[in-house]
Amino acid sequence: MAEYQLPPDGIAALVDSPVTPSFSLDPTRRWGLLISQPSAPPIEEIAREECKLAGTRLDPALWTPSHLSFGHDPTLRQLISDDGDTPIPVGTLRDVPIEGLPVGHGVRYTSWRPSGGALAFVVRPEKASEQLELWWAVLDTSGDQPRCMASQVPLGGRTLQSVHGRPHQWTPDGRLMVKLVPSGHPSAPPTKPLRPSGPAVQEVDGSSKKPARTYQDLLKDQHDEDTFSYFTAAELVLLELDGAHWGAPRTVGPPEGALLVKFQPSPDNSCVLASVLDPDEYSYQVPLSRFGRSLEIWPMPGDLGGASCRTVLRRIPVQDSVPKGFDARPTGPRQPSWHPCHPATLIWVEAVDQGDPEGPASPEGFRDVLITRSAPWAEPKEKVIFGMATKWAGWWFTEHGVGLIKERRWKDRHEVAWRLDADLTRTKLWERCSQESYSDPGYPEEVTNARRQWVLQCASPGTAEPVVYFMGDGASPNGDRPFVDCRPLAPGAEVTRVWRCAAGPRGPEHTAEDPALEVGRKAVGSEERRECYEQPWYVLGSQHDKLLLRRESNRTPPNFVILNLGTGLEVPVTDFRHPQPQLVDTKTELIRYTRADGVQLSAQLYLPAGYDPQKDGPRPC
Repeated sequence: MAEYQLPPDGIAALVDSPVTPSFSLDPTRRWGLLISQPSAPPIEEIAREECKLAGTRLDPALWTPSHLSFGHDPTLRQLISDDGDTPIPVGTLRDVPIEGLPVGHGVRYTSWRPSGGALAFVVRPEKASEQLELWWAVLDTSGDQPRCMASQVPLGGRTLQSVHGRPHQWTPDGRLMVKLVPSGHPSAPPTKPLRPSGPAVQEVDGSSKKPARTYQDLLKDQHDEDTFSYFTAAELVLLELDGAHWGAPRTVGPPEGALLVKFQPSPDNSCVLASVLDPDEYSYQVPLSRFGRSLEIWPMPGDLGGASCRTVLRRIPVQDSVPKGFDARPTGPRQPSWHPCHPATLIWVEAVDQGDPEGPASPEGFRDVLITRSAPWAEPKEKVIFGMATKWAGWWFTEHGVGLIKERRWKDRHEVAWRLDADLTRTKLWERCSQESYSDPGYPEEVTNARRQWVLQCASPGTAEPVVYFMGDGASPNGDRPFVDCRPLAPGAEVTRVWRCAAGPRGPEHTAEDPALEVGRKAVGSEERRECYEQPWYVLGSQHDKLLLRRESNRTPPNFVILNLGTGLEVPVTDFRHPQPQLVDTKTELIRYTRADGVQLSAQLYLPAGYDPQKDGPRPC
């Protein structure tokens, strides 16, 4: 039998070179998590069986999306001292490996406890394992040397339900919610019948003639529907710590399980927002994201109503006739989530023009509206808090409930940003073309509040008048120069530039920088120019006087440094090596040549470092 052939050693070394570890911060922004990543998946993983259903591809043995990659050797690194302000240079303290994991393990879906100090993750015990496990690790800093011990979360041998993403989520008060395959679920998916029980009937009444998009891997018949339901069924359970050990799982929602695709615990830990598919609202025309579903509230175990109680807030029909066009939207609630400034208030956006940008708007001139709804859930009391003349493009809120709302129209790239006060007073902040990259204000930064919800990061958190940190790509005639601004949420207010990526060396076609866009409105000096590219990741420190920057250049891989904005002092916190050092200092040339038949062609020619045609001979033809 023929075998796979291998390329020359030099090419194989490039392909198999180690990948830079992933890097993320804990909620306190004092510790970093580094996870080594595989360079390339083995053939055995690529060849695994996969099911293609409803626009998704899943691994039927692991109950996950197909071809998932798993990291290994997770390690913690302290970046900021316990005082919350002093950066720690890389190498000063010993990294803290997560101990106790199985040999040959794989790690996926890591998530920090909202208060920090612990994290949960999915483990594949061995590369060939067909059963995933839920583990957690606790950081102990009480001794001379910090340690982080991992242990398996007991689930009674039940299977994690990861088909539609991460199977677990922390509640704001530090409990774990986990999706499992329901108890008593059949051990194997439905068998495809030798012959269909009947034709696959699709009815078209001709009342609406609209162009439709095409999608891959859609449902085709009743067997596909049954198989999709089999792999979507999930039971949601709640786990609480009893001392240092997890208690027995308690069911949240229907005990028999449901076709659960998303869940989110409320900020006050009293209930869960669940998105549940309706099997009568499947479609052979659109993927899972447009299937009919219901938005439901499931109380936590022990709360009023009992775990089996469920309140259906809205039923959303299948969205198989959405008008074509980038400004078209499905009807019904979109992006439902918990309002970060209230104990248990839902907020979502909804089209009031039937989702058709060419159709009439509402009598008030709106096409999208923001809606909130709070307990008691059995009473359908919905409140419109904001209306938009175009289409919703994002919402954010400060700790004091001041909202930043963006709307956008794709057709002419029109964008408007609004301030929404707690009394529902609206103020226009800016109006621009979303394609004008040079004037792009960037995106607002967020931090977690006392309810462990994401809110806007403000320069002065204790004041009611918000000044929000914005980060952007900083497009300019000389290329991108990312920036950090302090932007008051007030029309016409002065924006303070806090930081901007260093300007590059002057070239033959260099355009002079505008001093008004520089920090302190100063012209760029020759000593300030550097041949590197920097991106801001986080604003750090109790006084918001530090930035975590990602820096790279043509010769050096991306690494992270903490910059003190006041003193200019830089502290490196990672030292990732170049994954392919043999490519450093290589040069490229654009060559043009004529093929034998007279066709003009061009190609990129890569030349090794130090290539000298006089010594090394002519370039290859």
